Amino acid sequence: MKYGLDENNIIVGIDVINETLYSKTIETDKPWNGNFVKPKWNGEDFVEGATEEEIKANQIVYTPEPSQEQQLLAALTLRLARLEADNAK
Repeated sequence: MKYGLDENNIIVGIDVINETLYSKTIETDKPWNGNFVKPKWNGEDFVEGATEEEIKANQIVYTPEPSQEQQLLAALTLRLARLEADNAK
């Protein structure tokens, strides 16, 4: 496969047809697994070209939905707090 690179060897094009659009191109049989924020060619293999800050900024934070038990507990806790507030008046 042929890849287009920028001046820092960061991949900016895949399956390149028009080589004049890129600073340089490489052709390799090594697969790029797609698990990089900024895939970079080091002359032999693909490596991560992003900084730690760029990697953290691109991480997806997974927040699971609360279970039915957690939702029920939250609702009961809220109701109890309201009852206690009403009784304190």
